[in-house]
Amino acid sequence: MNIGFLLLNNHSGKGGLETVLQKTTENLKKENINSYIFFLYEPSFKEFLTKFEHTYSINYPNALKKCQFAMPRFMEKYLHRRYIQKNYHALFNRVKNANLDALVVLNLTKQFSNHYKLIKNIKELLNIPIISWSHSSISDTKPAVVKKIKSKIDLFDGHLAISNGIKTEIENLYQQKNIYLIYNPISPAEIIPRDPSKFIFIGRIDKNKRVPLLLETFHKLSGNWHLEIYGSSGSNEKDQEIIELINTLQLNAKVSFHGWTDNPRSKIKKAGVLVLNSELEGFSLVIAEAMMRGIPALSTNCPVGPAEIIQQNINGWLFDTDDMSQCQKIAQGIIDNKIELPEQKAIQKSVEKFNSTKVTNNFIHAV
Repeated sequence: MNIGFLLLNNHSGKGGLETVLQKTTENLKKENINSYIFFLYEPSFKEFLTKFEHTYSINYPNALKKCQFAMPRFMEKYLHRRYIQKNYHALFNRVKNANLDALVVLNLTKQFSNHYKLIKNIKELLNIPIISWSHSSISDTKPAVVKKIKSKIDLFDGHLAISNGIKTEIENLYQQKNIYLIYNPISPAEIIPRDPSKFIFIGRIDKNKRVPLLLETFHKLSGNWHLEIYGSSGSNEKDQEIIELINTLQLNAKVSFHGWTDNPRSKIKKAGVLVLNSELEGFSLVIAEAMMRGIPALSTNCPVGPAEIIQQNINGWLFDTDDMSQCQKIAQGIIDNKIELPEQKAIQKSVEKFNSTKVTNNFIHAV
């Protein structure tokens, strides 16, 4: 069997979606299923392309790349999109030559509407089933975008959902029924030794993750604690802003900013609690991966993933997205030993249903 994956959005190559895609293709290979990865936008982290056997991306000409700094951002994005649309034929031919049994499209975003013509041609001219695979909550999708997607969504033969929350969103927003809940794959891992005073943040640093707000909240904590930040914005300038905020809040002795780190879990020798301060999540791979290592999570109860993974006081804690005082109260309780951390093996057991083998079987069954 040959499965194609079409990435519609501009991905850096270092996010949770990329990690899941890599794990999924590795697991499919063990079942003698070939994966073909097609990028509309070449990832900025070029090494990501080496993680797969079969890849193709529409490369943006260097001449246009050099011009992008001399034009407004909206104009650069428009020209890039138009260039891709003018080169649909090249990607179409690659899809055709792959002899696919199905094409999985990531994600249900504005880009689906922008590149609908390409996907429609693949389905109609090559007679390939088309399946969507959403990796983030669509609850904040603008009404105009929802309307456009809704008018075209019947193109899909089915939908994969990484969380029950996303499944419900697709049902409610787009009135779709053929949705398969498959979750995200988590590889087995050893339990990491515990240090209740050590808090960990792992992930991309962007507006959604609200790292500055997390730092301002931790600034109010007292006692023996330390926060380790493994992540980057992808920009040296923005990373420097985080470092400057740590200096301004006089948290140099309390917060370690490691920047982007390959395989950060291998660098963590001891840990207490993983913290997440997102406004939106699709599944929250970082929470499940931490729990596989016996680390409980303290997270916002944001749409849509954390509440499906975190069981209050059993493997972690949820706090209201707009109430950082709750986050502060729980963190202070942990520091003061008033809140006892859950038993590590129980935490690990709580995420067994996300085991890579089970999720791969879910994926294959759905397709």
